[in-house]
Amino acid sequence: MESVTYIGLAVGPAIFRQDAAELISIAGDPDDTTFEYTLSAWTRICATLLEEFVPYLPRIMNFVLLAASKHIEPPPGTLNNSSVLI
Repeated sequence: MESVTYIGLAVGPAIFRQDAAELISIAGDPDDTTFEYTLSAWTRICATLLEEFVPYLPRIMNFVLLAASKHIEPPPGTLNNSSVLI
């Protein structure tokens, strides 16, 4: 899915439109460890289709909101009093 969406960015919406619809129909599982790649792919599809992406929003928004609501635990030692360690 990742490579196909990069190709979509390169060729544009006229060529990628039908493939984008097919890719979006493969919703994915938010509990899958690779789901972040699906979210990234949807981002690239949106960047390619622009306003043509709007009809797909009802299909993916539940997944996006679920992913946004998940608690992410930062790796130990990366945060100190809400600031990033360098």
